[in-house]
Amino acid sequence: MHWLPLVAMVIASALPFPHNPVSKIATATAEPGFDKRRAHRHDPAARLRSHLSDSLKEIRTRERSVCESESSWVDKIHATDFRGQNVTVLQEIQTQTGPLKQYFYETRCRSAERTGVAGGGCLGVDKKQWHSECKAKQSYVRALTKDSNNKIGWRWIRIDSSCVCVLLSRAKQATGREILTRRGRA
Repeated sequence: MHWLPLVAMVIASALPFPHNPVSKIATATAEPGFDKRRAHRHDPAARLRSHLSDSLKEIRTRERSVCESESSWVDKIHATDFRGQNVTVLQEIQTQTGPLKQYFYETRCRSAERTGVAGGGCLGVDKKQWHSECKAKQSYVRALTKDSNNKIGWRWIRIDSSCVCVLLSRAKQATGREILTRRGRA
């Protein structure tokens, strides 16, 4: 689950509007003795909404990503900055309240020898038409680092942030090979 809808719900529930649907739902369902089935018995529109909501949950559980990924908090020692230079990530940051450790939340492709993982073909892609591969993509985050000249400072470093499916058309691959072989013969 992505964190953005959760943040939107938290913000919406904190707003002081009199017609805030999030706070009404939270209040209604938090009351003692609230029973969703009994509440929908006399309201056909509510029954339909509830049925549609249950159907959508069932569909969502069958969804699969074309590339499997795994996320974890990482204690990085070395990284690459935005200039492409190797830097050392400082393990502790000294603050007024005491030392803090730097951790980074990385998402990368799950590694194994099957489809939908790092280096493997993407799930659900037509192998006759496309050559596919799951690859890790990177983003930049700020970190307190030390460069090769022992200069300490906040720099943008690269971390793995997602696993994406990269596609290459097999028709274009064949065309490229034909051109190479024709030039080689000529």
